[in-house]
Amino acid sequence: MIFSTDVEKRKLSTINIPFLKVVAVIVFLNLLIALMNSTVQKVHDQKELYWKFTRTSIWVEFFDDTAMLPPPFTMLNVFWSLPHAVYSLARRLVSSAGGRLLGKAEREETACREEWHSFGRRMAHARLMVRLIERVLLSGNSSREQQGERMKKDLI
Repeated sequence: MIFSTDVEKRKLSTINIPFLKVVAVIVFLNLLIALMNSTVQKVHDQKELYWKFTRTSIWVEFFDDTAMLPPPFTMLNVFWSLPHAVYSLARRLVSSAGGRLLGKAEREETACREEWHSFGRRMAHARLMVRLIERVLLSGNSSREQQGERMKKDLI
């Protein structure tokens, strides 16, 4: 389009500049919406990860691998473990009395047994954590409803 006069050029530029400003505002608003959306998505992903971590922490905190019975009957477990506690207490009292009644070999055997017991408990805890992490990772692919159903089954 060829303009014959400066007046026509000024009229066209007067119309074009506000139009370009409106287009620029729309582009910047779209950019702002995209940035906010990505930020919300990152927060949502972190929230879900934090929720899974908290859920697993609660499971580990209240998971008792020594309980063989449901909660009302756990008192029977106390009576079952009472003789073991008395025996353990008696051995500690004897060993703390200067070890005169226990020989050096027996003291070393006791220390070795206690170390092996703590190693076994650490390994059991590690296996439990691996199972829980696998469960959380595998449940990450399912929907919230399926996770809720799985948690109900776990609680029952």
